[in-house]
Amino acid sequence: MMVSALRYFPGLAGAVLVLVGGVLLIGCKDKPTTAANPDKPVGPPPLVQATRVAVTDWKAGESDPLNDPVWGKANWYLLQAPMNTSRTTPPVRVAMVYDSDALHVAFVNDSVPPPPAAVARDVVAVFLDTSKAANGTETVLVTVDSAGLCRCTWIRAGTPAVAKEDGSPELSHPLDRLPDYVVKDLGAVVHHTTFNGEAVWTTVVTIPFKALPLPLRVPPPSPQGGERWKINLLRTITTVDSGNGSQQLQANLSPVYLGAQAVSPYRMAVVELGR
Repeated sequence: MMVSALRYFPGLAGAVLVLVGGVLLIGCKDKPTTAANPDKPVGPPPLVQATRVAVTDWKAGESDPLNDPVWGKANWYLLQAPMNTSRTTPPVRVAMVYDSDALHVAFVNDSVPPPPAAVARDVVAVFLDTSKAANGTETVLVTVDSAGLCRCTWIRAGTPAVAKEDGSPELSHPLDRLPDYVVKDLGAVVHHTTFNGEAVWTTVVTIPFKALPLPLRVPPPSPQGGERWKINLLRTITTVDSGNGSQQLQANLSPVYLGAQAVSPYRMAVVELGR
């Protein structure tokens, strides 16, 4: 069924569905419950792959994942609901490729089924840890909204965050955030178009290796095929406040508690660089 639905885009025809459990109930006023569902435990974070491409294969700053042949070489993954709620965004497909200069992450964001209220903000995010420790004490968060605004935040912690005994995140874990961190040549291209007759918006996020904060910088001869980093990919939709408060819907590559990835590095997926 998935292949049939995606038949018009060969890059998505081989999409990989990361099957995870852990769907939780919603508490009062759409607030997520705080404990994991014991009947549907969430599995370990997935292992995913970034496909190697040559810089000369394409123009990364102009790439459209629905039309650029380079994305037909990549593995595609479908984002999943958070650990602590079954509410999620319309479907999101993601893929990753890399070259000698940067990691490139593609998102294809559906609009159907629509959220329960008008959308105030629709944002995709890349949490990336390329450090040697790979324990979440050094992370960059790159966000891109549907209007094309791209921003980077450097997130640091003195010690790795760990989950509570019930599996929920320690939300009070101390973090230092450096918003609007300047990464030279960081960028994203956003397209608003249709796919299989429905409105979608797409983006390709380009994250240069050599311009990342020093603990995360990837110097030559890296990146090398076979290297592994930590990553999570998210889409977050915030609805308009209609008088009863706004709602937040999220989808993730590796399921994590809603809004808690920064303090849940242990829930990041492992991305392996293809050879």
